[in-house]
Amino acid sequence: MSGHRLLPLLALLAWMPAGHGASVTTAWNPSPGGDAAGYFLYVGKSSRQYDLKINVADATSFTVRGLPNFSTYYFAVTAYGASRVESGFSNEVGLYVSGKDEGNGTEVIEYHDSLLNRYFVTADPQEQATIENEQAGRWRRTGLSFKAGGTVAVCRFHGNTRINPSTGELYGPITYYYTPDMGNCNFLNQIYDSYRPSMEFERFDFSTTPAVGGACPPYLVPVYRAYNNGYAIGIESNHRFSTDPNAISEVVAQGWIDEGVRFCAPQ
Repeated sequence: MSGHRLLPLLALLAWMPAGHGASVTTAWNPSPGGDAAGYFLYVGKSSRQYDLKINVADATSFTVRGLPNFSTYYFAVTAYGASRVESGFSNEVGLYVSGKDEGNGTEVIEYHDSLLNRYFVTADPQEQATIENEQAGRWRRTGLSFKAGGTVAVCRFHGNTRINPSTGELYGPITYYYTPDMGNCNFLNQIYDSYRPSMEFERFDFSTTPAVGGACPPYLVPVYRAYNNGYAIGIESNHRFSTDPNAISEVVAQGWIDEGVRFCAPQ
């Protein structure tokens, strides 16, 4: 943001164990002048070397949920203008997160909304309990699951939850997306627009091991992905993740696209 100053003092508010990982809340001062369109929150495990770039829109605080424990994390912020040109970094804050990491070995449970024909997975025990107590709309357990655990954390996105003033409805799309690919995660954060349909970073949901060349080593279980081809046929996109080839075949028979092995779960 040439010609603009960014002086956000990044302040660590709190951290706490959160289900299968830790939550870290950060806050910062708004960019002087009030002309920032939004902010990127950077997160990494080495000072000034950031892996994750979260688009928090115009918020001046954000809670990063699901961070694996027993690691040191570094946080910094930039402001961006309407053209997405960024300012320099704020000061940096580092934090060591300790505690029991409950992510390894937990279940990633699959749910289905029969009206929308959409799938959702979560490894968060609190979310699982909420859904299974029928306190989360039409989501119901399919009976399928796979194990969490691996070398990388999986980014979870949901559709834009802001209200479109011209329709009075959510911008959406009403769906979730998961990726263990940090490049893909950062790309979606880069293009997120809080005033149009787009995908918004929510949290890290579980850990896994990325597939290499579409395959997993023999000691891990392939997790397949199918896509409903929503963009091409004019409906909201959705993916199904499963270790069960029959589950993938079921939706492929409905016109979904088999996208092969996307990551690898523990046995």
